[in-house]
Amino acid sequence: MALAPACSPREDRAATDRVGDTVAGADRDTTATLGGSAAATTFEERVSELATGGMKEVELASIAAQRAANAKVKDFARRLVSDHRKANNELRQLASRNNVTLPQQLEGGQADDVQELAQRQGAEFDRAFIDRMVEDHQETVDRLQEIGEDAEANPDLKQWAGKTLPVIRQHLQTAQSLQQALETQ
Repeated sequence: MALAPACSPREDRAATDRVGDTVAGADRDTTATLGGSAAATTFEERVSELATGGMKEVELASIAAQRAANAKVKDFARRLVSDHRKANNELRQLASRNNVTLPQQLEGGQADDVQELAQRQGAEFDRAFIDRMVEDHQETVDRLQEIGEDAEANPDLKQWAGKTLPVIRQHLQTAQSLQQALETQ
């Protein structure tokens, strides 16, 4: 599924969220630790990060579905495209219900990640793609777990995270297995 997660973005990590239930546009900044760095953030920032991470996963996996040399990597990439598109659509609906406008394209480091991967070929491409999927999906698992444990999290986002987390964990396990298999080739 798309997270991401995604499962996710390495920059501007979100840690907490809240949408005012009674006052339109009310939000509360808080500080927490995610991935080793403190970040003050809002519900809107968190949803935007997850959406951007999901878009990046779809773009990377779309490239891999076409260019991977290893058939198992291609199959995994196709599954990622399908799952992440579904999760991205669900997240987009959640954002719309909460009056959050999501980014429409990748920027900065995430766009650079896609361009960098697109320049690789063959077995080098496969390894780079799978290494990126392990890293991104681990970050997304961590982020979704934090949302699930956050008592102040928006209930819609919490539900989405709970539904999405098992799929992202499976992606992570598959990516780790493929990573090991590629290392022995």
